[in-house]
Amino acid sequence: MKKTNSLLSHYLKFFILALILSTVGFVSCIEDEDDIEVAVNGLIANAGFDQSVAVYSTVTLDGSESYDENEGNFSYYWAFISKPSQSGSTLNNHQSMTSEFIPDQEGVFTLTLTISQASFTARDTVSITTTGTNEPSTVVIDQDIATPTILANIFDDETPDYMVTRDIHVSTQLTIEPGVKVVFAENKGLIIGGNGSLKAIGESENKVLFIGTEPSNNFWKGILIASNSEHNEFKHAEVRGGGSSDFPTMPGITANVILEDDYMSGSALKLSHTRLTHSGGYGLFVGGQSYLNEFRTLIFEENAKSAAYIPAHQLHMVDFDTDFYESNGYRGIETGGVIDNSTPVRIPKINAQYLVSNDIIIKSGVEIAPGSYFMMKEGVSIQVVDQGYFNAVGTAEEKITLTSTSTNQHWDGILIDTNHELNKIHFCEVNYAGKELLPGMSNTANLATNLGLISVKNSYFSNGLGYGIVVSNKVSINADVSEKNEFFNFPLGYLFPSSLYYPDLPALAGEWVDEWSLTNNHFSVDRSVYDKTSGVWFNGADGPWTMQDQGGYGLVISEDGNYLWTAAINTSNSGCPSYNAEYMTGKAIVVDEKATFELTYWRSKFVSECDPTQNVDESVDTYTYELRYEINKVYDTWSGEPFWKLTFFNPDNSTFSYYKK
Repeated sequence: MKKTNSLLSHYLKFFILALILSTVGFVSCIEDEDDIEVAVNGLIANAGFDQSVAVYSTVTLDGSESYDENEGNFSYYWAFISKPSQSGSTLNNHQSMTSEFIPDQEGVFTLTLTISQASFTARDTVSITTTGTNEPSTVVIDQDIATPTILANIFDDETPDYMVTRDIHVSTQLTIEPGVKVVFAENKGLIIGGNGSLKAIGESENKVLFIGTEPSNNFWKGILIASNSEHNEFKHAEVRGGGSSDFPTMPGITANVILEDDYMSGSALKLSHTRLTHSGGYGLFVGGQSYLNEFRTLIFEENAKSAAYIPAHQLHMVDFDTDFYESNGYRGIETGGVIDNSTPVRIPKINAQYLVSNDIIIKSGVEIAPGSYFMMKEGVSIQVVDQGYFNAVGTAEEKITLTSTSTNQHWDGILIDTNHELNKIHFCEVNYAGKELLPGMSNTANLATNLGLISVKNSYFSNGLGYGIVVSNKVSINADVSEKNEFFNFPLGYLFPSSLYYPDLPALAGEWVDEWSLTNNHFSVDRSVYDKTSGVWFNGADGPWTMQDQGGYGLVISEDGNYLWTAAINTSNSGCPSYNAEYMTGKAIVVDEKATFELTYWRSKFVSECDPTQNVDESVDTYTYELRYEINKVYDTWSGEPFWKLTFFNPDNSTFSYYKK
């Protein structure tokens, strides 16, 4: 019943006021300078009369009889204290003097009105008892959901049970029962906050439906889940026509359902027997740190972008029975990111294709199921690092394919950088890679290994921009790699180093000339670049490119390891001709494709025609340094003539090269 203020309370207030006034003179005697003013809470809340109404009738709550005895301003806040257990009723305008709601169950709804002024508050309650029935109507949801709520089925036909008219934030448990149809106004959506959850579980013949108030594609915003609650679940549900625009916390992402990712933690969701269709973006977008507790028997249809984006570390959760229709922007799952799971995972074959739009970095064990098909976007790569391994073992009937999205676009390739016995590429096709260097490598390739170990058999490599396979050490790959695999259309060669494929690979000892010498058909190094006795450079010629005998520059290593290294570098800039020239001798020690150069003599010359004051011709302190090298057969672009290329790797992995016929 409605609470009333008694006559006794009025007398009590009068007595307290009189007592305060009677002490004014006493206080003034104590206080020498300032009077003390004591604030008094004069707020009186009045939530109106209790009511008895029919179910589904509109209840108006009126707090207009509330007042402040001090005649100040104050604010209003309405809230449910209790309601029938199956009720999903929500308040409209809960921060106004009057509020409304539609009771959807028989029983008692108890509400409280709180009025506030600075630190003072006052409260009053009101009870609404629902009896009998009334013609039901669509319940409008235009207030955030902050108390546990169940949306019950109101209509058995196509009439919407609930209409969302603005973005709704859910900070508690929201349960939607079978058969409920929730419609959304244009560009409005549902946001499940960190403390909230959404459980939408229908039945096979009585689904939960989320749709726009109009049936057009990408009409409403969609559902954003920013919660990792185990209660988040869609089963026997349909989400249709979302993805009209993005949510502020996930800029640039549009989808029917989004699992938010803040790069520190992720959200979670179970999905089964659910349709995600007609989105303006993805059907489903799973943020990088988010995860799927279930992904089974879904349908993706007519979504403008890929059917789903799922980070690589969650691909093992998907199933073959999910249908990806051709009407999606991409028929399959888009993916990328880091795989660093606590246990090895198996990426299954799906009833479509994977689209890799970002690098996949594998830091734990990964097995690829036979028959899996990966389309790689331009410039992306698969990199196996840390404790990871890449086990891509298909069969003769079900090969694993990794290829580009287009024959005129190339991806970067596969890098194996772990020494794991399960690194295997068997019965695979690896095509259209080699666009950019993979980390730590000096040559582009479809497949490369730097510090890793890989077994490659019964596979086909084609149409790369560099090599088919590049390894840093011959023992990194099975010795029969050239016989056990097929290669087609690689401009630099099938295998690197060439010893994997070419039996006539030369040793490091011999003469190697720089690119200028090669271009000018000088295939031997001129020993008279500098005369240590006379101090004469270039045989007396004016500069490094006008030597009398037109000799070449480069590296000469004798069988006993003694070497001569000469260089001429054009350093001209801003119209000012200049050059560097170097002359070095010493001893080279070659072990396992690494050369240690013990430098015993070094003369350096720099000439600037614009500023002779900068000219230098002096001896330089000697030292010992080690360089990793590779020798490979390459081909002249115009003539197709083969020649050998010697590449040295500096400690920072930058390179420089020399050549010989």
